[in-house]
Amino acid sequence: MSRQVQLLLEKRKFDQARETCQSFLVQSSKSDVEKVLPRLEAISNLILIATQTKQEVSLDWAMGTLKTEVDSLLQNHSKAPIREEYCRQLILLSENLGRSRLWPAVKSISRLLTRNLIEDTPSSQGLRIRALNNLGSALLAENRIEDAAHVWQCAINDYDTKTPNNNPAPISTLHNNLAELRRLQCRMLEARYHHRRALELRRMCFANTDQLIRQSQYNLSQILIECLEYTHAAEQIDDYLNSFAEDSQGSVEYLRGKVFQCRLLMDQGQYHSADAQINHLARDLNGNTTIPGRLKVELHLHRLEIAILLGKDNVINSEMKRLPEMLAEFELTGSIYDGRFRYLLGRTPTTIDLSPLDNNREVHLQAAMQILHKRLVRNHPLVANTIFTLADHFQQTHRGQRGVQSANGALELYIQTFSEGSLPVAYAMTRQAKVVCAQKHFKMTRKLIRNALNITREYVSVPSLTLLECYDLLSQAYEGLGKDRLASYFAAAAARQIQQTLEFPAAMEDFYVDRALQLAEDIGHDPRTIALLNRRIVLIGEQHHADHPFVAEAMEKLGRIYARQNNYSEAARCLSKALPIRCSELGEESPVAVELMQLTADVCREAGQVDHAEELEGQIQQLSDKASHVLSDLL
Repeated sequence: MSRQVQLLLEKRKFDQARETCQSFLVQSSKSDVEKVLPRLEAISNLILIATQTKQEVSLDWAMGTLKTEVDSLLQNHSKAPIREEYCRQLILLSENLGRSRLWPAVKSISRLLTRNLIEDTPSSQGLRIRALNNLGSALLAENRIEDAAHVWQCAINDYDTKTPNNNPAPISTLHNNLAELRRLQCRMLEARYHHRRALELRRMCFANTDQLIRQSQYNLSQILIECLEYTHAAEQIDDYLNSFAEDSQGSVEYLRGKVFQCRLLMDQGQYHSADAQINHLARDLNGNTTIPGRLKVELHLHRLEIAILLGKDNVINSEMKRLPEMLAEFELTGSIYDGRFRYLLGRTPTTIDLSPLDNNREVHLQAAMQILHKRLVRNHPLVANTIFTLADHFQQTHRGQRGVQSANGALELYIQTFSEGSLPVAYAMTRQAKVVCAQKHFKMTRKLIRNALNITREYVSVPSLTLLECYDLLSQAYEGLGKDRLASYFAAAAARQIQQTLEFPAAMEDFYVDRALQLAEDIGHDPRTIALLNRRIVLIGEQHHADHPFVAEAMEKLGRIYARQNNYSEAARCLSKALPIRCSELGEESPVAVELMQLTADVCREAGQVDHAEELEGQIQQLSDKASHVLSDLL
């Protein structure tokens, strides 16, 4: 009968299919044990026919018939195997209805199931868990968010701690769904716990290449990034990508993971790697019509953000033209993607002309706020970061007090979303301290950064960018308070942080190294100055070339320090390399060049390089004689 009805439905002969099912129900007996499941199948088909034909009267009648049938089954057939089998059929029906978004019917069937599934066998428990999951989904569709969360949480409390090994797959689905709900509510710590548990349970019953394992890895990575646990997030996304065979690395799921990895590289401060990977993906996906529009927009949003970080004006200009067209093409205007685009526009350097868009960054940030407030909960991290960016803008446009107030509000949102001792709150404190420091409130800056560092001490893995901001801001605070030694110490720590754990362009790193170098020179800390000068020589060479005047200037400083320390061999090496370039720059006959030449000759003689010393002294004598002849002519 079921096969006959299926053939009629394929031919879209709905009336004949309905008559076949109704005829069977009239002719078969409710008390016949052999007809129990066929009768349920007939009622299920009637419900599906009503949904496909969109006949509400037929659907109401079929649902009423189903309730009557279930009551009859309870009276006439109380044996557990029969009860479990018809409950299994109802579960399948409920899940089919859920895919059709017929949530009232799903809720009604799920409640029937939870009342009837009372046996304490593993199979019965598994069916009950699935029914509770469907019930929660139906409640969520009615916007009864807390009721849905309550149903799922109660089911987890009942079955996860008692017999998780009996039904790991359905329990993992509960954890996954509750985690996603908590993520949307911005309850990140709960979401992190449930996604971790979902992945743990799914690994008990599925292979690493299974789609559900990948889903859990991807979801968990998202939450870990929000919680600034980048090391664990990188492990999850690496496992996710490694689970794909070589011939499936062009799939949408794999490419989504690669785009997501770009975001992670950015957050970790690996700017060169992120830039190379996002540009490679952009070339590969260009013109690929099988890639979803949202994924393409996501990719180009990341590309714009990396370009802003690296100061690549040509990429910024091209993405500013491309993204509005993509948002319109894929009907994403007013969506989260549009809000993120506006947020990035607000972060672009003021030297960039945004035409034909509005050149006022504040306008874009306020537009982003409006979109994000409509689409996200008010304490979402993206909302808080937009407020922080607005605070920076207020400070730059001489509205410092308003900037400080905005930064205070953004910090409060982070505290609401995460616990006070969490890494995200430490990061938020650095954002607040940046605005406060710009207002020259150095004591408050120091207090904020000390609190942030106290939080980071509780964690094994701390984001390198957060530590960099802490060291740099603490250095600025101590410099403002007149404590130059502490300012130099933390400036050097910031420079080391970049060299050891971050991947910055040479020009970006040189900014921090140069500041640390000036402070080290001011306090006369020679070992620190030597280390920073050596690093600056490398960075200038990467930006320009090894014979650049800035390299020669740094080499001269190194040589003078080595000479003071009586390290004549190193002093001779540095000064001999710097001398030709400095003489060319200053003029061979200038007093400064002559003094440098004499110093080089002296250290070469002390280093045992007598020939070179005599050669330099001869040049000095020639310059002296020439100057004497000129003076005589004048007299």
